[in-house]
Amino acid sequence: MTALDDWGEALASWALPEEILQRTRRSPWEFPWELFRRRAEAAIEAEPTPSASRALEALPRGGSVLDVGAGPGAAGLALARKAGRITALDPSQEALVIFEALAERAGVEDAVMVGTWPEAAADAPVADVIVCHHVLYNVAELEPFVTQLTAHARRRVVCEITAQHPRAEINDLWKRLHDLDRPDRPTADDA
Repeated sequence: MTALDDWGEALASWALPEEILQRTRRSPWEFPWELFRRRAEAAIEAEPTPSASRALEALPRGGSVLDVGAGPGAAGLALARKAGRITALDPSQEALVIFEALAERAGVEDAVMVGTWPEAAADAPVADVIVCHHVLYNVAELEPFVTQLTAHARRRVVCEITAQHPRAEINDLWKRLHDLDRPDRPTADDA
């Protein structure tokens, strides 16, 4: 088994039993957009994170940014101080509406694309810098995903993920409430 196969298998182990999914009104995988809106808003003025600093190093003044899996755009908007244009790609129209409002407030030209990566790659622009934060734990097949990121970047791709799956911190609750053992992989080291 290759490392890529291992990643996909470990990610698949996060699937929830159908009987639990049928008893819920909304997906347990969703986060409220308001939380992400606040992060994106703060990113415009905040000191650059290590990931934003790496992206800013490669971004020419007035350069272009493609934010893949943007949500409301925290990763891309952290580069607004130097970017001339930020394109946000996300499957959520609701998140992209928030991004557009924040990009206007930041004074940066923006564009939005509703879709998922790498399926939307054929329609996506090539950009100086591509940022992709907290998306990889949603990607079963890393190779085509990362290959298309690289193919669309003139200067640099900056991916950021948490050390462990973002839902791993509540594994003990799944055990206590549903007597369900949850996985502890994949991790950033696996990626």
